Amino acid sequence: MKEVFLKKLILKNFKKIQDLTVEFTDKNTFICGGNGTGKTTLQDAFLWLLFGKDSTNRADTNFNIKTLGEDGKPILHLVHSVTGVLSINGRDVELQRNYVEKWGSGVNAGVLQNHATEFYLNGVKLKTKKEYDAEVAAILPEDVFRMITNPLYFPTMKAQDQKAMLLEMAGNVTNEEVANINPKFQELISLISGRTLEQLAKEIASKKSAIKDELKGIPGRIDSVRDAMPESEDWAVLEKEIADKKEKIKDIDSQLADKSKQIEAEFKAKSELQKQIGNKKLAKSQRENEIRQNANKSYHDVLDNISKLESLVSTKNFLVTSRLKIK
Repeated sequence: MKEVFLKKLILKNFKKIQDLTVEFTDKNTFICGGNGTGKTTLQDAFLWLLFGKDSTNRADTNFNIKTLGEDGKPILHLVHSVTGVLSINGRDVELQRNYVEKWGSGVNAGVLQNHATEFYLNGVKLKTKKEYDAEVAAILPEDVFRMITNPLYFPTMKAQDQKAMLLEMAGNVTNEEVANINPKFQELISLISGRTLEQLAKEIASKKSAIKDELKGIPGRIDSVRDAMPESEDWAVLEKEIADKKEKIKDIDSQLADKSKQIEAEFKAKSELQKQIGNKKLAKSQRENEIRQNANKSYHDVLDNISKLESLVSTKNFLVTSRLKIK
């Protein structure tokens, strides 16, 4: 078990305190005073020295540690410092944290550029904050420090961190030992089956979520099925409608049958007319041939007569001519 004892705390230009040294003994040390006299400032200084935060867990970038003047403005060109001497298992360790100003040079001389934090261990300046934090954590981790110094800190921790801390304080207790306390836990042990309670809880939560999602969808599916269902029917009315439609079908069939007979009669009449037209066309064609043949015969007869007359005239002319020559 590690024994850590605060022996001395030195504040220089920290908030309203310009220079203060508080030495602690192995007896109880009481810090008393009215409001605004610096009680909380001492607590803030010690927490800032160790972890760079104040009593409300704010980092130094979110709370002002500078000393203010009468005008309410920070007093410049000061080094803001907290030093603490701790006894760790009888060995003294000195920690120091400084908050310093960074001023410009050359054309920027006299211009405040920024701020920086310096870290010291036993008077030796450390290179990085990470190195300093590691040294502090080796002495006392922040969560452990806050738990043993602030009774209100534990309730603000995450549930899993609270559980881990309580389990560590309770020691190594097996699941079987816990189950032996209450027979109802035996069933839980069988459900775990090599898993952690967190894993089992996540699986159960996932299944519950899936079931809830499915339950949410059931009313919608019921409505869809209900909408798709046919309305209740009056079967007597339906039977009458069917009978009426059958009668209409019979009437249509009768009309179609009558129409078929009518169409057949019209087809026969049309066929007869087409036959008569064909006969007339044939008779016309035959008569035209007869007329054409008769006309051609008469024409050829006339031509023959003309030819004979022309031949006779030619003969007569020849005879007349011959006689005239003889005379």
